[in-house]
Amino acid sequence: MIELERCRQVEGTVWIGMDVHKKSCTMTAIDDAGREISCWNMPTTPAQLNAFIRGVPTKAKIALEASTTGKAVAHWLRNANLDAHMASPRELAAIRASGVVTDERASYHIAHLFRNNYFPESYIPTVETDRIRDLTRFRIGLGRDVARIKNQIHAIVSRNLFDSEIPQTDMFGKAGLQKLVSLPFPEQDRSILKSHLEHLKLLIRQEEQYSEELARIGKGRPDVELAMSIPGIDFYGAIGILGEIGDVHRFATRRKLYSYSGLVPGADNSGEQVSKHRRCKRGNSVLKYFLCNAVQGAIRASKPNSIAKFYHKKAKQIGHAKAQVAAARKLAGILWTILVSGMPYKEEDPALTQRKKARMELKARATQHCVTTEELNELAANISAKEQVLKRLLPEDEEE
Repeated sequence: MIELERCRQVEGTVWIGMDVHKKSCTMTAIDDAGREISCWNMPTTPAQLNAFIRGVPTKAKIALEASTTGKAVAHWLRNANLDAHMASPRELAAIRASGVVTDERASYHIAHLFRNNYFPESYIPTVETDRIRDLTRFRIGLGRDVARIKNQIHAIVSRNLFDSEIPQTDMFGKAGLQKLVSLPFPEQDRSILKSHLEHLKLLIRQEEQYSEELARIGKGRPDVELAMSIPGIDFYGAIGILGEIGDVHRFATRRKLYSYSGLVPGADNSGEQVSKHRRCKRGNSVLKYFLCNAVQGAIRASKPNSIAKFYHKKAKQIGHAKAQVAAARKLAGILWTILVSGMPYKEEDPALTQRKKARMELKARATQHCVTTEELNELAANISAKEQVLKRLLPEDEEE
């Protein structure tokens, strides 16, 4: 690349800002004085990234905006031992300050913010951490699908006035399902019910598959065992929490972890005006989800623990919803302490932790099925044969 040749001829550091998109990247290189060296575009492909890596000066510092594609590019660059940094789009508001926004201007601003030390750098997780996040977030999606289908089955029962026929607390247990399928639904509702039950069967199979994969990841990891020493956190919750935290040492204090988890109230103070506690909408919502679920597990634990005691005390003062968030914040602090110190939770129930570990190891021993190219080709062929069906299912405004 001619542009990279110009960069190699510059003395001192070369600052490169990248505006990364799915199909193309726009890059602007500047020198230590802030003068533009060159600006160019290239396709976002492995071949072009490899060519860029081969030509970029070793003294170059590269900055880009966080996105799904941006993170993939950052990993690619870091794997080649390049000095790559990534920033949150929310914090890069300066790029959009102008009424005219182009890829060239965006990459130019990124380079200048980075050179002037105003670059709001964000954490780039490792490939393994990203893999854990993908698996746990997909499993969360399975849970939401299960809840949606269960609600739709409840609706079928209610519109046929059969609620009194089925024990609502155990509709999806053995007795409840046997009673459900024996009810005299109209033919149309029986057909819909059959589809819902088939979908639940598929989701159960997928959940088992991904739980086994997560168990294999967690087996033998000391940090997973440390997290499981806390009542209410099983291997899935431990792996999910650790995947979202990443390297715990990037949080200098536990308060930093509170903020990252979205467990602190928002504030908008100005002069004499002091805002009251408001819900904090920023933060890692997935980590907050795992921590709040862990609080519920601690409350249900057979032995008393400080998290459950704290929750019950707060619930009397501020209500259950806010008490859960407050207890999740306390739990985040406990997690930070044990992960940094490497010591198990002081209230650990060793027998319970051992049972959690045994369940994880049992799941990890399940036979691993590797998806083959042939399986994917067969699925693609079956779906492409029904392309018109997919188009009919999409709303008009979402059709490609």
